[in-house]
Amino acid sequence: MGSAFVALLVLLVSCHSSAEPAAPSGTASLPAKPPAVAAAGSAAGTAKTAAVEDVATVVNYLLQKIADSGLTFIRNGSEHTAAEAAAHIRDKYEHYQAEITTPEDFIAKAATSSVLTGQPYLVKTQDGKTRPAADWLRERLAEYRAQRAQAGAAKG
Repeated sequence: MGSAFVALLVLLVSCHSSAEPAAPSGTASLPAKPPAVAAAGSAAGTAKTAAVEDVATVVNYLLQKIADSGLTFIRNGSEHTAAEAAAHIRDKYEHYQAEITTPEDFIAKAATSSVLTGQPYLVKTQDGKTRPAADWLRERLAEYRAQRAQAGAAKG
């Protein structure tokens, strides 16, 4: 067997055997991409991350963080609840899903700005300050990865 085939086989087995958190109860789960599709992003220098991350699982986590945030989301100058923002971003994710191979792609394509106006999506915190929604989501992604790394380290 060729070394590329063996590497792909090892990657598929490791993706298949990793335990992924279930979608939060009460939320619809997006279909997971096959491990080979998730692994395709590894060519862009994310081999280690793609090997252990299922994009749909991470996207569902981020969408749930949006929905549960209690923040106000601003799109094209109009304020929306966290639940409305999560639904809108989920719709955009489903539209662009074929182009999304990493969680960073999800943030860039579905949660950064309006396709119609180009205006950035914003979040308004409880103190009334606004900031780009993409920055807020990148922080949630970093927290997710840190939690997974800690859980992996605890397993030994």
